[in-house]
Amino acid sequence: ILGSSSSVASSADSAVPAGQATMRTYQYVLEPTDFGTGVIKPLNLTATNRVTEEKHNLQTGRLTVEIARPKPKPDEESGSSGIIIFIAVAVIIIVGAAAIVIIRKRKPGAGKEPDSGRHYLEAIEEIKKETVADGKLFYSRFYRLLVQYLEKECGANLSGRTGEEVLREVALLDNESERTKLSGWLDKALKAKFRPEAPSSGEIEDSYNAVHKFFESRISNK
Repeated sequence: ILGSSSSVASSADSAVPAGQATMRTYQYVLEPTDFGTGVIKPLNLTATNRVTEEKHNLQTGRLTVEIARPKPKPDEESGSSGIIIFIAVAVIIIVGAAAIVIIRKRKPGAGKEPDSGRHYLEAIEEIKKETVADGKLFYSRFYRLLVQYLEKECGANLSGRTGEEVLREVALLDNESERTKLSGWLDKALKAKFRPEAPSSGEIEDSYNAVHKFFESRISNK
């Protein structure tokens, strides 16, 4: 992160009790570490209402950017070329209405290479704990965890893919049992994320138990 800034603007809005809506904009300038397709992962945030102290979960979308290869710069005197450093800028704008945004602190031990099965087991447990009151957020993070598993453990290239494209990639997995399970969980998560009604507690519990058992088996089989 090369830098960041924020700004606030207010405007009349009859749809809210106060008659005025406030927009807070956060801007981050990012520097790539390599050329090619870059992925800016979703940010999870918590917004707290200053008056009621009610908390709401916010989440940005997953973004992809194409980062160009550094271009050689001609030397006007000798005709030789030098390589210049190419800096690509990606901007994330996060909007929160009348809220203080608190970004979750990085978990202790981040950066260490985790045990494969145990890492995902702890991740699904954390997801359930942190999204207990928000079924749609549960399935959103549930889906991303399964995609992460497919990328790191199955070698699938899913960067920037739509849900439909991800399901097509899963259908190519060699392990029939794993292919069937992952396809079913991903399809359920996609449907839960986009349908109007919130997922029931029973649906969430069934999905959690099934995936928890799946990652437990990975530990016992190592």
